[in-house]
Amino acid sequence: MQRNDFTDRSALGSRLIVATVAGGLVVAMFSEAVAARRGNTPAVVPLGSFIDQLEAYDTTRWMKADRWTNGSPFDNAWRADHVVHDAASGAMTLKLSNRAFLGQPYSSGEYRTRGFHGYGCYEARFKPIRQSGVVTSFFTFAGPYDNGGNGKHNEIDIEFLGFDTTRVQFNFWTNDDGYASHNERVVQLGFDAATGHHNYGFRWFEGGLEWYVDGQRVDQFYDTPLIQTPKPTDSYQKIMMNAWPVDATAAGWAGTFRYEGVRLAPYEWVRYDARASCDFTFPGHPPRVDAP
Repeated sequence: MQRNDFTDRSALGSRLIVATVAGGLVVAMFSEAVAARRGNTPAVVPLGSFIDQLEAYDTTRWMKADRWTNGSPFDNAWRADHVVHDAASGAMTLKLSNRAFLGQPYSSGEYRTRGFHGYGCYEARFKPIRQSGVVTSFFTFAGPYDNGGNGKHNEIDIEFLGFDTTRVQFNFWTNDDGYASHNERVVQLGFDAATGHHNYGFRWFEGGLEWYVDGQRVDQFYDTPLIQTPKPTDSYQKIMMNAWPVDATAAGWAGTFRYEGVRLAPYEWVRYDARASCDFTFPGHPPRVDAP
């Protein structure tokens, strides 16, 4: 579940974007969105394969969400200081705290690529937060404030709902600004994801999606005449990671959130493999990506 170039999500996994940022940025992004709707988006060159160990902030590839809010069902504001890189531990940590900001009672961290990506294998090694009402995610996204393509909501999700971290939710949205589709799928893991790091990923290819846990395929969806998975010909997508609390409107989906202290979601690495023959890593092995 995510949100736009200001992210959006709903209790059903959609992300509604209510930007609370400097007026100039709002105007700029609104103008870009209008251009997208008119089909005047800039030509996008999708980025190639990479591995990031997340030990340091690579500003050429990534940006930290900072000083805006998404609106309901997000009960937080995004702050750059809630995304912390630590070379000593070899991880990036997304923090959730009770720092009130921009009219929201809580603050959270979100990390997203500046550029866009297409078909290939996406994978990250991380540990979700175990607490009711908290969402920890790894996903791709493009929406009305992005210039990755047609300006519509396209998204592919891996999400943990903190009330039960023995299961994971997968989802996708295809040109769906109205959040009308319901493609959520829940998979039992056979372990508690909050007790240790594991590899989570998906392969996005022409005709479908496959989701992987620790190198093993655990779910898939292939296009049907009625339901199509996202297509790069419509929009390339950004890679995103975040951790955030839901408000009361999403309690039926993610559980009721009650603040119980600072919560941390550590991510050890992330990779994207653009090759048509891309595959997945295995527990304990370092990530690998060859040049596309």
